[in-house]
Amino acid sequence: MVNKIRYSNRGLRAIDRALEVGADDFVVRLVRANVNLAMPKFFGRADDALVDMKVLHNLYHASPSAERAANMVDIYVNLREIEPDKPLWEKMHKKMLVEMSVENPAP
Repeated sequence: MVNKIRYSNRGLRAIDRALEVGADDFVVRLVRANVNLAMPKFFGRADDALVDMKVLHNLYHASPSAERAANMVDIYVNLREIEPDKPLWEKMHKKMLVEMSVENPAP
């Protein structure tokens, strides 16, 4: 168990360092947000995940793309769960689903 925690902490530090180098890198933020969401609560990474998801929201709107829209669907699902009192996340989730259906119509 100690080794798992040690390796997890080492990996988290590596992701944090990557973010220091590329704070506006969409993929690095996306990876860190998802890793932080998946970590057990005792690692204390939930606040970082929330910050990363909000930065992803801003990065997406600064430079929208179909590839990023697909990732944002899941981000908005997570934001809705974390901040259910904020209707913006539900609105953005629906918007992403519509944008994706327009870009990828069913056969």
